[in-house]
Amino acid sequence: MLNLRSSYVLEPNTYGVYGGKLDDEVEDEAGVISAAKREFNEETGYDGKIDIVPSYIYRYKNVFTYYNFIGIIEDEFEPELDWESDGYKWLTLKEFLEIEPKHFGLQELIKNDINTIKKYAKKK
Repeated sequence: MLNLRSSYVLEPNTYGVYGGKLDDEVEDEAGVISAAKREFNEETGYDGKIDIVPSYIYRYKNVFTYYNFIGIIEDEFEPELDWESDGYKWLTLKEFLEIEPKHFGLQELIKNDINTIKKYAKKK
C-alpha cells in the first residue's frame, strides 16, 4: 500500500511510503522498528499484526537518515488517514513500479532495493 502525500507535507501529491521522524533517543534496530510500526499506526489506524523486513536506508550527507521497511500484513484494510495523506492505493508489483508521480524516497527505494520489494510483493 502506498500513501498519496497531502498538500500539507514536503513533496506533496506524490506517492510514497508511510513514515516519520525518529525520536532522538532511538539508537538501535529494535527502536527503529518500533518507531516504524508506530508511524504506520498513526498514519493509517492499523493496529493488527505486522511483520517488518528491513530494506534500504537512505542517507543524505550527515544530516538525514530514512529507514525503509517492508511491512507484511495478512489482509488489505481501509486506512483511517490523517492530515499527511490525501489517499492510498493497494498495488500489485507491476502497478507499484508504474505508479506516478513517485516521491523521491520511493524512487530511491525502488532503485536500491528492488530485490527485497519483489520478494515480498503481491504477484497478482
